[in-house]
Amino acid sequence: MALLAIAMLAGTFYYVIAFTMAGSRVEAADAEEVDPLIRIALIYGTSVKVDYLTEAEKGFILGYSDSQNNFTAIHTTQATRLNVARDRNLTLSGDRFVLASSNKTAEIGSYHIKVVCSAETINDYLAAVEQAYPEYRPFPGYYDGTYCLMLGNYMTEDEAKAALELLLERYTPETETDTVTEAENTTESGETTESDASTESTSGDSESADTTADSDMTDSDTAASDTSDSNSTESDATASDTTDSDTTDSDTTESDTTESDETDPPEPEPDPFVESMLNATVSLPSPTALAAIDPATKTIVWKFDDTTKKTFFAAKAYQDGSTYSYINGYKSSMRIYDGILECAAHDADDAYGVKVVNILPLETYVAGVIPYEIGNSWPLETQKAFAIAVRSYAIANLGRHKSSYNADLCSSTNCQVYKGFNSTNARVRQAANETKGLIAVYNGTNDICITAYSSSTGGCTASAADVWGSSKKVYGYLSAVGTPWEKYTKHGNGSWTGTATGKQLFDRLEAKGYTALTSAVTKIEITQLADNSTYVYAIKFYDKAGHTVQVKQVNKVKSLLSPYVKSGNFVVAKVGEQVNRINYTMMGFGASTGEPTVGLDVKTNPTLHTLFGRQSFSVLTASGLKSFHDSAEELVATANGTHAINMTYTLDSQYYPTMKGVNGKDLPDIRILDTIVETETLTAEGTSGSFVFIGRGWGHGVGLSQWGIKDMGDLGYDFETIFKAYYSNVRIVDFQAYLNGTA
Repeated sequence: MALLAIAMLAGTFYYVIAFTMAGSRVEAADAEEVDPLIRIALIYGTSVKVDYLTEAEKGFILGYSDSQNNFTAIHTTQATRLNVARDRNLTLSGDRFVLASSNKTAEIGSYHIKVVCSAETINDYLAAVEQAYPEYRPFPGYYDGTYCLMLGNYMTEDEAKAALELLLERYTPETETDTVTEAENTTESGETTESDASTESTSGDSESADTTADSDMTDSDTAASDTSDSNSTESDATASDTTDSDTTDSDTTESDTTESDETDPPEPEPDPFVESMLNATVSLPSPTALAAIDPATKTIVWKFDDTTKKTFFAAKAYQDGSTYSYINGYKSSMRIYDGILECAAHDADDAYGVKVVNILPLETYVAGVIPYEIGNSWPLETQKAFAIAVRSYAIANLGRHKSSYNADLCSSTNCQVYKGFNSTNARVRQAANETKGLIAVYNGTNDICITAYSSSTGGCTASAADVWGSSKKVYGYLSAVGTPWEKYTKHGNGSWTGTATGKQLFDRLEAKGYTALTSAVTKIEITQLADNSTYVYAIKFYDKAGHTVQVKQVNKVKSLLSPYVKSGNFVVAKVGEQVNRINYTMMGFGASTGEPTVGLDVKTNPTLHTLFGRQSFSVLTASGLKSFHDSAEELVATANGTHAINMTYTLDSQYYPTMKGVNGKDLPDIRILDTIVETETLTAEGTSGSFVFIGRGWGHGVGLSQWGIKDMGDLGYDFETIFKAYYSNVRIVDFQAYLNGTA
C-alpha cells in the first residue's frame, strides 16, 4: 500500500454515519447482524474504456443505484455477457465495443425512437412491438426516472426521424372518406331548380330519405317530409308544424324520435398503447447515457440515463435460488465480484469511457483485499491481524475518492489492493469471519485508526510524523517501533542496494527543483534519523564548490532518491568506504539481519551465565565446535531418552519472560520486552567513485509490516499480539459497539 496523503490522514469519521446496511457474502456471518456497504472504484482515470465488459452465469438484474447505495431493479435479462457502453455509434472489436470510425462501420446506433410508458405497461408494450414489428428490435429504457420503450438503433437523426414517420403511419387511425352526393353539391352551390326538386321528389321515398340524410337533415325533418309528398320549398316549416301538433298511433313522439335516432354511438375508448406510440419521439445521444449491449446478438438490451447524475446504471447477478451467482468484471482479466457493479460516464482530458464502482458489504470487501495485499496461504493469525487493519483503514477513509471517482476507496496500492474474489479461499474467509466487525481505535483520541502498512520495514518502522509530517497527537498510534522478528533479508526487496554517480544525483536534484548545487555531488551526509528509527529524516548533498542541498522528511527523501532506494531506511557511502548501521533487537531474537555469525556476539545472563538471545553462537562440545542459530535442533540424551531440542528456544526461555503461542510454544513476550540498540559496520561495494545506498524494507515504513506479521504468524503469535506490536496504544473493539458508544 502506497504513501498516504496527508489530507487523507484527516479525520473521516463523518462518513461512517452514512453507511448503508446489507447482508454479507462472507461465510459464517450472522444473518441477524448488519454489514455496512462500501464503494470501491474498479475502473477510473486513464483505465476507462468506451465500454465495460461484464458476465453473470445466470443473467443480470439491471437497474440503478443512488447516493445511499440503494439498488432499484428495473429490468432482467437472460444474456450472460454484457458490454456496458457509452451512448455513441459503436462497432465491435474483438470482445469490446469501440467508437465507430464512420456511420457505415457502426453496428450499434445511438439514435432511437422513444415511447414513454410506465412500469406497469413496459413489458406489455415491449411484447406488442416485438410481435407486430420485430424489425424495430425494441428494448426497454429508463430516462430521468421514466420508463421508456426504445425502438431501433440508428446512426443518424435523419434515419431515426424517417423510421418514426413510418411508425406513426402504422399507428395513425384510418380517416373515413366522405361521400358527397350530387344534391349536396347543388345545394352548396345555390343552383337548385324546380325541375331538380320535382325529379328528386318523384324519385321515390327511399331516395328522398337518403338524399335528405346526406344533406344533414334531422330525423324529425325526414319524417315530416314523408308525410307531405308534394312539399318542396316550405317543407321545413311544414315539418315543424306537423311535428309540433300531430301525434298519431303510427308516429313516435318528437322526444322518442330524437332520443333514438339523433344520439351518435359512443366513441371507443382510446388505446393507451396506440396513444403512446403516436406520441413517440426521437431519442438523441446523451453524454450521461449508457447502453447494455448483448455482444452475442449485437443488440441493446437496456438503456439508462439520468442527466441529473443523482442515480447511476447498476447491475447485479441474477439469482435463481440455487448456488450463489457472482457478477464478473473485466480489467486485465475477468474478475469475480460480489454485490453491485455501478457504471457511469467518465469524461476527462486524459480519458473517455465508462467508470465502474463495486458496491459491496464491508466484510466481503475485507475478504477480497487479504489475498492481494498478503498471501491467502499465510498463517491464520497473520490474516486475522491483517483483516483488522484492512477493515479499520477502509472505515477511516470513507469518501476518500468521493469527488474524483464517486467512491470511498480505489482498488490499487494508493488505497488497498482489491481484485475481487478469484483468490479468496477458506482460510481468508475464516480470518474475516473470526474478526468480523473488529476495528482499531486510538486511545489517545478515540478515533478509528488509519492503519497504514507497507511490504516490509527492515527491522523497525517510522512514525507518521517523521514520514509525512502528521500530528503526533492525532496519529500517535503510528509511532516508530522496533521489529526484530522481521526476517527482512529472507523476503523480496527486504534487503537491497542502489548505486548512483555524483552526476546522476546532481541531475536528479535539479529535476526535483533543488538547484543550489553547480556540479556533481561529491559528498552525501545523513544529518538526522527519524525518532527511534533507522529511517533517514534529513540528508545533505555537497558539490565540489561546497554548495549544499538539504532535504528533510522521510517521504521527501525517499521520493527524491526513488530511482536508487526502495524505502527511507538506508545508509549511504562511497564505494570502498565503511559506514555504521543501527540494528534493533530484543531478548529472544537474534541480530536483525538473522544471518549466522559463528562464534561471535554470544550473550549471557551475567548472573546465571546462561546463553540467551537469537544471536548465532558456537559451543565447544565433546564432538567439537558446534554452531547454533534460529531453528537449529539437536538430539539431546535425557533421562527419558533422546529428544530433539531447539537450542536457542531452550536457552532463551531460561532468561527472558515468555508467552504461549497459538502453537503451544514459549515465545518472547514482546508485550513487555524492550528493544536493544546495536550497531554494525558495513563496507560499500560497487563501481569505484559511485555512491552506494545500502537499505532495508520496501515502502513508506509506517505502521504494519506485511512480511513482518507473516514472520510473527510463523512463530505462533496470536492476532492481537501481532496487531499491537505495530500500532501503539490502541484497543480492538467491535465497530457497531463503537458507533453505539459502548466500545
